[in-house]
Amino acid sequence: IYEPPMHPNYKPLEYGPINNVSLILVYPQITVKTSKHFIRAHEILFRQLLPQIVCCVEKIELHFDVNWTTITVEEIAWMCIRLIRKKVREIVKRRPNDHIFLAGWGTTCWLNHKVISKVSGVSGLLNFAFPTESACGSRGSNLHPTLLNFPSLYPLSQEVPSYIM
Repeated sequence: IYEPPMHPNYKPLEYGPINNVSLILVYPQITVKTSKHFIRAHEILFRQLLPQIVCCVEKIELHFDVNWTTITVEEIAWMCIRLIRKKVREIVKRRPNDHIFLAGWGTTCWLNHKVISKVSGVSGLLNFAFPTESACGSRGSNLHPTLLNFPSLYPLSQEVPSYIM
């Protein structure tokens, strides 16, 4: 972990949760009855940092009670999109005066982009560990459709200076 040098008189800012901002965290694990895998890279960010900066946090876990052998990847992707869309609509109804942000990690970033095209009331997207390569090629162009359809944040590492987004 790289930390910039701090001035000897540095004092951290006091902060509290931002009022009227809700965050929906879409966890990256997609599990079914017969298959489970665990992704841990997002845990510190999703469990410790992000919940401290907003007034309301909702968590969406993508777990389905189906057998992997009886379902295709396309079907599970649409099941994920429908579940996220349903939860987002519920939260928008419950918190109509909030700015609602949808956060994803990896593949769930793409699912979130699909969801917001069908749901109103979301103020923006936070895309962590956004998958930049696909079967169709790189998604690094600054004119890619996902960059033009909604206010989105794509945090990038200092290790990726050549990535154009």
